[in-house]
Amino acid sequence: MYFFALTQVSVINAVIIGHMQPIFIILIGFLAFKRDKLTIFDYIGILFMLLSGALVTTKTFENLLTLNLGSFGDMLVLSATIAWATTAIAMRKYLREVHAGIITVCRFFFAALFFVIYLMVTSSISISNIYQVVIGVVAGVGTILYEGLKRINVLLTWDKLIKEQGIRVLG
Repeated sequence: MYFFALTQVSVINAVIIGHMQPIFIILIGFLAFKRDKLTIFDYIGILFMLLSGALVTTKTFENLLTLNLGSFGDMLVLSATIAWATTAIAMRKYLREVHAGIITVCRFFFAALFFVIYLMVTSSISISNIYQVVIGVVAGVGTILYEGLKRINVLLTWDKLIKEQGIRVLG
């Protein structure tokens, strides 16, 4: 749905509306779990996100005053954003014990598998530009290294804290 919507709207609309996902996670989580507490900063953030979404989709002040809130593509992006929020809520409820990295790898693996099969059926898979591959590899390796270094830093800090406090870990 989101990828189809990208063919209908500008990238800025898709990005701004797509980044409104935390609003729906908060609202759906509040309704589903009834134990989430919101602070004044949460309300201010939600207000700014809603205002930015309204300003981007209406494009003009007159459209904003008449509540002409965008195109069909904008509504598709909004629907995809709400769908993503529901998956986040479901994961929060049912997959608490599963490591976030495993969930991420599985989500991207199955999405990539689906798109490769779709491309094989509808057209041919071709590399039109070697720079596409280079950018993909650099971004992928960079992300893996960045996330890995963050985790190593956390482990080293934890180890140092344990040694400084004199805590003995069994095992």
